[in-house]
Amino acid sequence: MPSLARATPAAVPEPSLETESPLPDTADRPAPVVVRDRLRHESALLARARAELRSGNPRAAQASLSRMQREFPAGALRQERDVLGIEALAAEGNSEAAARGARAFIAQHPESPHASTLRRFLASN
Repeated sequence: MPSLARATPAAVPEPSLETESPLPDTADRPAPVVVRDRLRHESALLARARAELRSGNPRAAQASLSRMQREFPAGALRQERDVLGIEALAAEGNSEAAARGARAFIAQHPESPHASTLRRFLASN
C-alpha cells in the first residue's frame, strides 16, 4: 500500500475563463453562519415549547412545536420535537394520541436514545 506522505498530487488543469469557474461551486451549500443561525432558531423554538410544557401550558407548547415543524420540517432537532409533542399530548390528557405517537416514533427510530424513554412511557400507561 503506498504511503500517503509519498503520494504525488495529480496535476490540476487551469480553468478556462470561458467555460470553467476557478472556484468550486458552493451555491448548493449554505454558509456555515446560516446553518448555525438556523440551528440556533430551531433550538430556541424547542426550548420555548419545553418551557411552555413545563409551566403547565401544553397547548402553547403544541403551537410552538407546530411552528417548529413548519419552519424546520427536516430540522436537526426533529426527534426532540416529536418526543416533546408526545409529552404535550400526554399532558393534555390525550393518552391515546400520545401512545400512537410513541409507537410510531419507536417504529421509525428504534435505535434512537428517545425510543427507550418512549418504551417506558408505553409500559407505564
